[in-house]
Amino acid sequence: MTIMQVQQQQPEQVRVGRRIALALTGFIHRFRFALWGILGAALVFLVGYFGWSEITRRQSADATLRVEQAQEIYDSWLAETDTAKKEAIQKDLLERLDGLVKRPGRLYGSQRALLLRADLRFELAAWDEAAADYRELARRFPASYLAPIALFNAATCIEEKADREGAAALYKDIVTRWKGTSVAPRALFALGRLAEDAGTWDEAKSRYEQLDAEWPSSGWTQLAKNRLIALKVAGKIQ
Repeated sequence: MTIMQVQQQQPEQVRVGRRIALALTGFIHRFRFALWGILGAALVFLVGYFGWSEITRRQSADATLRVEQAQEIYDSWLAETDTAKKEAIQKDLLERLDGLVKRPGRLYGSQRALLLRADLRFELAAWDEAAADYRELARRFPASYLAPIALFNAATCIEEKADREGAAALYKDIVTRWKGTSVAPRALFALGRLAEDAGTWDEAKSRYEQLDAEWPSSGWTQLAKNRLIALKVAGKIQ
């Protein structure tokens, strides 16, 4: 392209640029009120979002602090030997935990409070209430590492009531839904133990062999192998 051609193109490029600028200016002027509304809404959204995030952060920090305090009170309750003092600590602790559990949302403090209240009721042998709290934790916080632990504890509570079928259902749920957790092999061993208690030897054998196949390095697998040897020696299985 010659210098003359370049010089001829430059005015045309300038004119095109001016037309685009004028069109853009006209568009902004024509729709200025709508654009102001959009910008205003965006500003309100951003202010609201950051405000909500800050409130949530403070609520989470407050709940975490309160549940840590509740943990200390729970530890002192466990160590207390005076009956009157223990009852007073228990009353105060339950009030604190009830307040934390009722908080909306998925706060870590609420999750821990549910676990603490369940543990307290477990220590009191209040099996129904403890199981309900453990199951509620697993329902509200299914992605938490505490969920399968809580469900296992719920099954233990149900076993204390001699409801073997109910406990087995929870153990099976753990093995299915939380297979990748360390609680799963323990739950599978519990299923084998329940099968032994019921005298269903082939099922017990199947559960213990499943442990060896799927969790060969688990400590529960070694216990399962010992049970298999014991059952064979007793003539219960081949």
